[in-house]
Amino acid sequence: MNIGGSAADFKKAKLGNELLTSGQVSVMQSGTTATLYTIKMERIKVLDCTEAMGCNGVMTTTVTLQPMRIGWTYFNTGKSGLQTVSNKYGYDLETGGVWNNF
Repeated sequence: MNIGGSAADFKKAKLGNELLTSGQVSVMQSGTTATLYTIKMERIKVLDCTEAMGCNGVMTTTVTLQPMRIGWTYFNTGKSGLQTVSNKYGYDLETGGVWNNF
């Protein structure tokens, strides 16, 4: 990801041993506005956060996260552009069970 104010927040959480409440990553289809899938996380520990100069001369931030709950939602896009959920599943590391309330 491009470096921004979030790097400071990630480093603060890591150094303070604080859990982030929640986070979400959306993976988009290149050249469209369609979402391929999302990853929802809760109670997130920041394991590492580093900044480096990328090969294109742009600073980048790399973050390693360890969520206690993680869930994936996959989408299908119809010919009209309407998106529907095709698959959804998650895991709760604290209970060792399924997490589907996301």
